[in-house]
Amino acid sequence: TNSNQVKGTGVFKHGVVLHLRGDYLRLHGLLKSLENLSWKFYWESLDYQVKEYPHAEIELRVFTLSSEEGLLGV
Repeated sequence: TNSNQVKGTGVFKHGVVLHLRGDYLRLHGLLKSLENLSWKFYWESLDYQVKEYPHAEIELRVFTLSSEEGLLGV
């Protein structure tokens, strides 16, 4: 995880990278579940690669914004 202040705003960006593996339907279902969580985050990037059909890997970078510098939930 990392935390950076968004330039000149007093807002801090808290990011995390998730590495996920599975077939398309399982990964799609997991991403839909993440979107429906009560806490909100922003998607920075998603890299989807099929390694050996039907198995794929996703590298998902997400972040939240906060007025506090420390890690969220810690």
